[in-house]
Amino acid sequence: MRFISETSSDGVREQLFTLGEIPGVLWTPEGSATTRPLIVIGHGGGRHKKAPRSWPSHTAS
Repeated sequence: MRFISETSSDGVREQLFTLGEIPGVLWTPEGSATTRPLIVIGHGGGRHKKAPRSWPSHTAS
């Protein structure tokens, strides 16, 4: 795993990384010195990993 960049905003540290050819993002509280559990979520592609979620809305007719 190789970290590419790190930024902080609104109390959240964001670190972009690659694991082989696979890109990822790690978000942690800014200034945290202890370890925390890691939750890994895959996505189906087509959107950037940092894009906000948009759930499809279906209405019954």
